[in-house]
Amino acid sequence: MEDGIYLHENIKAELKIYALQTGKPIVKSFMLVIAHDTNRASQLLDLIKSHEFAEGYYKDKVIQVDSSKTGAQEDEMVERLLKVEHLDEPT
Repeated sequence: MEDGIYLHENIKAELKIYALQTGKPIVKSFMLVIAHDTNRASQLLDLIKSHEFAEGYYKDKVIQVDSSKTGAQEDEMVERLLKVEHLDEPT
């Protein structure tokens, strides 16, 4: 995941530079991590939200999207997922 984060951050910087140089809107990049099952997905979520992972930089920038959520949790998950490309959504 560290290699993926490194590439993600570099691409994010390149997209910002491109937008500034061309006057085009910034394209928000994001990284998708796929887990084997919902238990492993929860473990990965906990890791990414921890201070040990990138000193906590991503703790508020991650969502878990899977079938384990119901009710209000599912509604919030779907809403955040649908807005993931919006610049004002922290994910």
